[in-house]
This record gives sequence, structure tokens and C-alpha cells, in this order.
Amino acid sequence: MKLDDWLKRLSCLHLRKIRSIYVWLTKTDARILLSNIQLEWMHQVCRFAHTGAHANEILSLTWDKVDIDRKLAWVTNDLAKNGRSRPMPLNSEAIALLQERESAGTEHCFTRESGVRVTQVDKRTLDRAAILSGIKPLKFHDLRHTWASWHVQSGTPLMVLKELGGWETIEMVQKYAHLDAGHLANYVDATEFTPHQGLRQKNSRLTERLIY
Repeated sequence: MKLDDWLKRLSCLHLRKIRSIYVWLTKTDARILLSNIQLEWMHQVCRFAHTGAHANEILSLTWDKVDIDRKLAWVTNDLAKNGRSRPMPLNSEAIALLQERESAGTEHCFTRESGVRVTQVDKRTLDRAAILSGIKPLKFHDLRHTWASWHVQSGTPLMVLKELGGWETIEMVQKYAHLDAGHLANYVDATEFTPHQGLRQKNSRLTERLIY
């Protein structure tokens, strides 16, 4: 078959879009996982991941991009995954962690105990912690999925989550929408399959006669 014929056939095919499967942890599993991360700097980085930041954004964060009083950090466009700068609101856990690290006197917020900058997360440490915790192997990015999933389960609107996580479009956070099904509970009683009680009792008596 000629190349042109192949191209024509390919153009007629409907290619199925493969949906990515993401992993998120329950709060109990997350606590157990953190307790089993024995490498100190990795433990701190994983704790800070509950801000929704990417690994590179955490490891590249410097003190001049942090305002503890305002509970904000800034991800500059050269470090942001999507190339767009954004503010990063800091929760109480992140603030407490940064206050612990503030006295280290390093340029970057998260370093090794020696003060040397870390350029990538330690996957072996994360794998080991997962095994000790009795959970399936996971990637560091799954902590971001966990953060987003918890937000949706707590009722955070998808548009707000989009801004918090730095996603470019609302479609990119739609994959978390199914985790917030609470609004559906108001409608489930609209269709109830209930038996006709009198007819059910009559049929029950008829069945008894047939049996006995």
C-alpha cells in the first residue's frame, strides 16, 4: 500500500484519548507516609507539597520569594511549570515548616542538612516510605493530586482550585470534579423504586399457599 493510501486511512481513524490515572492519598495514609520518610529534607519537602506546589517549585524556592507575615510565596515564571508566575498561598502547616527552616541561613528554603541545595526529590526514599506504610508506590506528583483531591472533597470550587494550583484552564481540574458529589444528594430521592405494600403482602400470602 502506498504512503498516501496509509495517510488517508489514518485520517479516518478515531484515536481514543487515553485518560491519565492519578493517585491520591487519604489523610490517614498521608500521615503514615510522612512518618515513614526518614530523610529529613525529603520529609520537609513532602510536607510542603501540601501547598500544591510542583517539586521544582519547592526545591527552587528562595527566601526572597516568601512573605511569612502575609502567608504567601511567589512562583516566578521561570520556575512555574506552565511558565506563568503566580502567588502561592501558604497554609498553617507550610508557615510552621518555613519558620522551622528560617534559621538555617540558606538561600533556598529547603536544603540538605549541610546547607547544600537539593535539585531533585529522592524517589528511593519515597518508595521506601510507601512500602513501610503499606501503600502502593507513588510519585511525588501524586502529592499534588492528593492536595487537589482534598480541596475538592472539602468543597473548594474548581475555579478557586485552578487559581491555587496554577492550572491554565478549568478543563485541567475537571478530573477532580467527581470527588465532590455532595450536591447530587439533593436529587437522589427524585426517583425511588418502592413496592406497593398491599400488593406485596397479597403476593406473599399467595406464595405461602403455593409452597405449603
